[in-house]
Amino acid sequence: MLANDNGAALNQFREQAAAWRALATKPPLPDAVRIQRIAAEDAIKNNHPDAAMGYYETGLAQCPTWPEGQFNAALIGAELGDYTDAVEHMQNYLELLPNATDAQSARDKIDLWKYKVGQSPSAAQPSGQPGNK
Repeated sequence: MLANDNGAALNQFREQAAAWRALATKPPLPDAVRIQRIAAEDAIKNNHPDAAMGYYETGLAQCPTWPEGQFNAALIGAELGDYTDAVEHMQNYLELLPNATDAQSARDKIDLWKYKVGQSPSAAQPSGQPGNK
């Protein structure tokens, strides 16, 4: 994927996230995505993180504004050693829930994962969240 494609995809996600945050009542998780969540949880329970990641990725492709899916995909990505993917998912989580009770912990995870791949951790803030480190 070209860098411009990544930038366009990020901008599109940010627009989706902003629209989702603006909703007074968040829509329920679609049934197809709920099944992916159940399958991912089962894969985790049976110690198959690769399969769980696949289920989360499938669910997020259908519903990118699924905060718990973004968060769990981030944790599994880190467990699998794919810190770049983990950072992307955790940044998406923070884009959706910038004021989550675990937001600082999520930013800390991003900083750690960026450190592990040799990146500067200074860009861990989502666009909608002012820096508060």
